[in-house]
Amino acid sequence: MRVELNDLPYSDQIGQNQSQKPWEQATGWPSRWVTCGGADHPPYVIVYRCKFTLREALLLRVHVSGDERYELYLDQQRIGRGSERGDRTNWFYETYEVEIPAGEHQWIARCWAIGKNKPWAQVSVKPGFLLSPDDETLAPLMGTGVAPWEAKPMPGYQFIPTHSGIGTGAKLDIDGTAFDWDALNGGGGWFPAQ
Repeated sequence: MRVELNDLPYSDQIGQNQSQKPWEQATGWPSRWVTCGGADHPPYVIVYRCKFTLREALLLRVHVSGDERYELYLDQQRIGRGSERGDRTNWFYETYEVEIPAGEHQWIARCWAIGKNKPWAQVSVKPGFLLSPDDETLAPLMGTGVAPWEAKPMPGYQFIPTHSGIGTGAKLDIDGTAFDWDALNGGGGWFPAQ
């Protein structure tokens, strides 16, 4: 479920620390942005993952963002996507509330960075991903830049340049023979996110 940031008890601290700063300089989050060290210059698609274990069931709120765009999965179920379009000083984060049972789990985030072939309206500072639990004590378990997140480039995506405009960018072509069909389930080929 997507929730409004204003509804969160932690939101006052977040708002005070985030205002008027580009995302890469923002403070106040118990987590940090991560990126994929093995990725060249955009365009590309990167998949991030974090495995974690809960001793008891948990109702959790997480704040999530991606540069340029992301899709977030928990145990192969899509939780949401974003982030909303903004600019360096008005960066958007989605907040999701999820019920997670006790046991082993896995966050997966698929992130796009189209680079120079992106739509004009799509702002990018530096490709990356952030997932920050509302409860700071959970950051070492699942927060990006704190917990053991991994990353890998996704093969099979090709971005074909077009005449760019406000709402248009590169066309997407997926090569099914090169595509990593097992990536959203975990698969192999992971290395530590930076």
